[in-house]
Amino acid sequence: GELPEDELYLKRMKKQYRRVDVPIEVDFFYLNEPVQKYEGQRPFFPIMILAVERENELIVYQDLISPDEMDAIPDCMMTLFQNLEALPTEIWIQRDELRSQLEPLASILDIKLKHLPKLTLMSEVKTELFSLRHD
Repeated sequence: GELPEDELYLKRMKKQYRRVDVPIEVDFFYLNEPVQKYEGQRPFFPIMILAVERENELIVYQDLISPDEMDAIPDCMMTLFQNLEALPTEIWIQRDELRSQLEPLASILDIKLKHLPKLTLMSEVKTELFSLRHD
């Protein structure tokens, strides 16, 4: 993962936003329904990025990106922090790809990246999301 172009911006973020002692689980997964972003574009199978916070068990971020936009994941996290106007003390992940994507961001923002074999809340949320979709 590249560092978001604006390190200063991150440092400002770190000063301005309050710290919240609630871990946020972050994961992504491929959807098996092709989407088309623009008219006439070849459809692709999107990746859903999902972030859930463990206190109220809420989805705090959800977005679809195309497989060649994986580098946008740090930006997605920045958007999440902006929306929350807060920084979590920890981000929990289970995928290695996310570690490399989020490490630069996390180290500047002083967020602990915790690598777990399984994200328990995420699994529940995912199950709910997908059982809703395919009734």
